[in-house]
Amino acid sequence: MKVTLLSTDDLIPIIVSSILFIFLSTIHKTLISEKYSSILQFRAEEDIKRTVSSTVIRIIYIILGTYFLYSICNYSEKQIVLGIFIVTFLNIWPAIIQNHLLKFRNNTTEWSLLLHYIIFVIVSITICKLTITIFIPVLKGAKLFVFLDNKAMTFIISLFLIAFPIELEKIIDKLFRVVIIENADSYREELYILENQLNMKNYYIEKNKIIIDSVARKYDINIDILEAILKLEIFYRRRLFYPIFEKILCKYFSNYAIKKDISVGIAQIKISTAEKILNKDSREFIKKICYDDMNIDVCARLIKLLIDNYENKNSDFYIYEFDIYQYISLEYLGGCFMNKTMMLYSSILRGVMKNKELYYCGMGDNRYSVIITKENIIREEYNKLKNFIDKLENSRKIEMKKMIFIENERIDIEIICYSSETIKEIKKNLEKKYICKVNII
Repeated sequence: MKVTLLSTDDLIPIIVSSILFIFLSTIHKTLISEKYSSILQFRAEEDIKRTVSSTVIRIIYIILGTYFLYSICNYSEKQIVLGIFIVTFLNIWPAIIQNHLLKFRNNTTEWSLLLHYIIFVIVSITICKLTITIFIPVLKGAKLFVFLDNKAMTFIISLFLIAFPIELEKIIDKLFRVVIIENADSYREELYILENQLNMKNYYIEKNKIIIDSVARKYDINIDILEAILKLEIFYRRRLFYPIFEKILCKYFSNYAIKKDISVGIAQIKISTAEKILNKDSREFIKKICYDDMNIDVCARLIKLLIDNYENKNSDFYIYEFDIYQYISLEYLGGCFMNKTMMLYSSILRGVMKNKELYYCGMGDNRYSVIITKENIIREEYNKLKNFIDKLENSRKIEMKKMIFIENERIDIEIICYSSETIKEIKKNLEKKYICKVNII
């Protein structure tokens, strides 16, 4: 007799369970954005109240997610547990590989870290199983526990459930705590990965090339440092679902977003930082700050301010202790000097800007190649397009390079222009009907 552990019928429920818990986890991280912590990240130097709050929220969303999948979707315990296992495993696996925690000769710190990750998975699965075997049956009246009717016992159990994961982590931390002097060399592999990612083309950067060039020119900062910071924010701090949740929070729950001072947009700008840079009340711009054009503009203004502060030595005392890239990273991230992220950022910026000026001047004026195409274009459309192009050419905003028109088939136009404002004008008039590709040359 064959025993089937998994069947094809289990596949969809497991995938749906995984997606639901990824979704809930993403909301959790977005709402608890400042110094995000959980039973996985507990450390003595972190805010314990925030850790407790984060852990309780994690337990609640696992219970609610399990209840929804088990009672409403009628998924089995096996399917839900596997879904949670996949999500927690995907959460910890990159860190395990990155820190080489699977080798046998781990030191005490590495064993401690690996144990943290294992407990994270076990606790998540245990909460799910307890929800199915105890919480849901009691809620439906299928099981009755007399001692739960005692108010004192209920109170003690509630405290125990909240405190247990935290105390377990504290015990492990105390048992395996060692002092480590950290510097950029401690994260050589992560630094290597980030440097390689920085050399890759990025969709969001390519999409906003014109805006990046325009604000760099406007605020007189080197494009390379602006692009590097944007890429670091995209690779290192931004996540797939974050833009959606950020826009929802800023548009519909703006008071909450302001109160929590969340980081938003492509540049992960804190709302309080944008308020200082723009010198406006946050309620005036909260619904626009998530959009790339405004977010990049604020980012460029912040970088310019930090460069000027450093050059003029008119800011905090530690300006004399750090180089310009450490200072920019420190102020941009709002952390402390020994922060891992700050050390990685400053190392990356130092490498990107080696032998380069911090300012835009001396970089030369950029030219833009604009390629406009469309299939199945008729004569009437062509005439309207040609009139628009002719107006730009007559006003000396562009230089025609080529135009190929085949009636009822296609049109290919390549023009050269010298201003980002002209690019915006072209896109505004043509982007809805034509394919417009822009390259800096």
